[in-house]
Amino acid sequence: MFNKFCFLLISAFVLFSNAIYANEDTDVLPVKQQLHDSSVCSAAAKKAGAEYGVNFDLLQTIAVVESGRWDNLQNRYVAWPWTVNAQGKGYYFASREEAVKAVKDFQAQGIDSIDVGCMQINLRYHGKSFASIEDALDPLKNVAYSAKFLRKLYSANGRNWKKAARKYHSSNPTQGEIYTQRLEDRFQTYQVAGLTRGRDLF
Repeated sequence: MFNKFCFLLISAFVLFSNAIYANEDTDVLPVKQQLHDSSVCSAAAKKAGAEYGVNFDLLQTIAVVESGRWDNLQNRYVAWPWTVNAQGKGYYFASREEAVKAVKDFQAQGIDSIDVGCMQINLRYHGKSFASIEDALDPLKNVAYSAKFLRKLYSANGRNWKKAARKYHSSNPTQGEIYTQRLEDRFQTYQVAGLTRGRDLF
């Protein structure tokens, strides 16, 4: 019994430690779901970063800025995989199924500019790259698409990650500059907390 208890305690600690970044209202969700769902964007960023040669910290920070919500359990912002933004308003759902239903409801209302998932991919411009809404909200596919897209922007902008991040958000220089400043501010917050892997974001 003691060994089983120790195993469960260690497993919970490891799961908690792997949930690196997070965001808002997670206190209303079961603890086990908080720990799992607040870590999937981070796990996807690790995999996609390695596959496409994109800095993990950059992918992670973009995810937190794009879909971040406050997690009372971890006392910090984390990227939330079931985030949907329609017409400038963000919604956080407890599951992918709920997020998919919300997207379909918005589309039925004639709304087509909808951002989804860890990286808040816009379905109007990038939706055709996914087989379905379910795929667009799949954390691995969502982050992988963004990593591939960022890599293309990097190559098209003088092999400069900061310029790539600006273009990821907007082709408007002013908006892009504001966005990269937000990324740097968020990165610095996690750097101070010892949650980053490198010294520089870009």
